Amino acid sequence: MSYRSLSEDLVGGAKAIGAELGVDERRAFHLLERGHIPGFKLGGRWYARRSRLRLHIERLEQSRPSPDHGDVA
Repeated sequence: MSYRSLSEDLVGGAKAIGAELGVDERRAFHLLERGHIPGFKLGGRWYARRSRLRLHIERLEQSRPSPDHGDVA
């Protein structure tokens, strides 16, 4: 998905970032603080780009072996 402007792409606050990812505010804050998801602080508040979050998730999905390939734990 392509965004027309920065304001459309930008998500402000751990609660809103969590909503984008389907996790609660605490979990999003934890992931941001530890660098597990892309984000940055501006004026003490966390921000993330929707486009970067989406790309990050896609890369995580591609790096995991598919359960369809007979991998047994």
